[in-house]
Amino acid sequence: MSNSSFNVLQTTVNLELCKIDDWLRANKLSLNYNKTNFMLLTSLKHNPASFKVIINNHNISPEDNLRYLGLLLDNKLSWKPHAQRVKTQLSRACGILSKLKHYTTLPALKVVYNSLIHPYLNHSILNWGRASNATIQPLTRYWRPRGR
Repeated sequence: MSNSSFNVLQTTVNLELCKIDDWLRANKLSLNYNKTNFMLLTSLKHNPASFKVIINNHNISPEDNLRYLGLLLDNKLSWKPHAQRVKTQLSRACGILSKLKHYTTLPALKVVYNSLIHPYLNHSILNWGRASNATIQPLTRYWRPRGR
């Protein structure tokens, strides 16, 4: 949802969330207010803490980073937290491959690569289009063939 007016946006968000909460209760579903968060994406200099989201008299807390469908999104959509998380996972997987290469065959290593590394590189790769080169640079070493 977007609006150029901060106050109009806040009012609209709260009204729409009230409708969603009513629909959920009418259909015998519930929303866990303690696990519900929001993230404000804005180029304006408003403090996200001043943006109040309230559902059924429960204050919903703002977050700077949120996990969504396996992605770690930050409020600036910079991809830095997600790239760091992927880098950590890939580094661990490469360590496993490095140790396994002394004990198994190349086809077995390819299976390990396809299960531990390839999914992290491909997951939501189309969404990474706006990530800066500086963000993606640490991950490029996992795409390039080494040696041989």
